[in-house]
Amino acid sequence: MFLEDKDAEYQFTISMLADYISANMPVEKVDWTLYTHRRRLVKVMRYAKTQGIIQVTDGNDESFMEDQSGQVLYENTGASRYFMKNFSMDIMSYSEPEDFLESEWFGVDEERGIARRHRVYKRLLFSPGMYRSEGIPEDFEYLKYYGRRLAEDLNENLDCDLHIHRGSAYALPQEGSRLGMLFPGNNAVSDMILLVCREVRRKVEEGSWKVETDETIHVDRLEFERLLKDVKRAYGSGFTKQYREIQEGEYVETMMEELRIWSFIRVIEKEHMVFIYPAAGKIQGRYPADYTGGNKDEQ
Repeated sequence: MFLEDKDAEYQFTISMLADYISANMPVEKVDWTLYTHRRRLVKVMRYAKTQGIIQVTDGNDESFMEDQSGQVLYENTGASRYFMKNFSMDIMSYSEPEDFLESEWFGVDEERGIARRHRVYKRLLFSPGMYRSEGIPEDFEYLKYYGRRLAEDLNENLDCDLHIHRGSAYALPQEGSRLGMLFPGNNAVSDMILLVCREVRRKVEEGSWKVETDETIHVDRLEFERLLKDVKRAYGSGFTKQYREIQEGEYVETMMEELRIWSFIRVIEKEHMVFIYPAAGKIQGRYPADYTGGNKDEQ
């Protein structure tokens, strides 16, 4: 808000911003004599700096954090105009979260043109995979006709490769890409999910589980939970201490939730079924050859 009418290269001090906040705070008064208030403001300014919204021209924010008379000189980069989202309507009239989704393309035909292109990019970039069985079917048809153009855009602007399959599509980051939160991450849960994906693929290759025409797999929830337990029994000695010692029920719940969050599965509660999405067959993990836990054939 403070930078909304400011040009790029506009310089301001932290005390100017503090005065602006005090004057515009809708409810309570801000007491800058309190260390906690100054520290919180400094944390926000440091975050704004990491996002490229501002840059420090002179001074040190530690001085303001220690005393309200301390000064820091900042410069507006102009990026703030692209940081905040613009809405086509007055959001004060909204009453439900869905109102924000409906307003995104207010007055625009969402089934064609820029609205559809925007939605396809969003589906590709904000989930591990884009699935034909999810969302509007015509969005997947869009990839059929404009996939080459999307692939060029993703490669040039985001260092991603576009993989399109019969029932799914993926934006895969190239080595060194810093796109944001990626899967797999450098954490224990990602490793465990990769091992689960390997066992899902094994079930398909053995003929135990059938792949539907849209590349999904439908299995009974108890059967899927049994697979999760098998993974822990086979590879659990390589898990971190937290997941080695976790109770079996809590482990299953944790894995089900993580798989759901990353769009590897969808749980159909009423039918007691688990739909496994194609991404589970796209990637898999295994322990190195010198891993000594579990069955040697499973390494």
